[in-house]
Amino acid sequence: MHGRAGQGAIEAAQLIEARWVADAAIWSDLTDRIRVRVKAEKLFDDVYVASIDPAGLRPGKPFEFLMGVELSF
Repeated sequence: MHGRAGQGAIEAAQLIEARWVADAAIWSDLTDRIRVRVKAEKLFDDVYVASIDPAGLRPGKPFEFLMGVELSF
C-alpha cells in the first residue's frame, strides 16, 4: 500500500508491504454468572512497518496477551 496518499506506481521509499497478523481468543463460562476470557494478539511476533507518515516509520504492535473475568449480576 502507499505510505502516502497517491495513485499509480509506488516509490520504494513509500511502499508498505502486505502482512498477515494472527490473533486467537477463547472464553469459558465457569458458572451462569462468571466467564473467563483469554486473548493473544499478534501471535507471530515479527517486526513490520505499519505506517510511514506523518512522523516516519512506525512498527506494528508487539505481541500482547490479555486475560479477564466477566461477572454478571
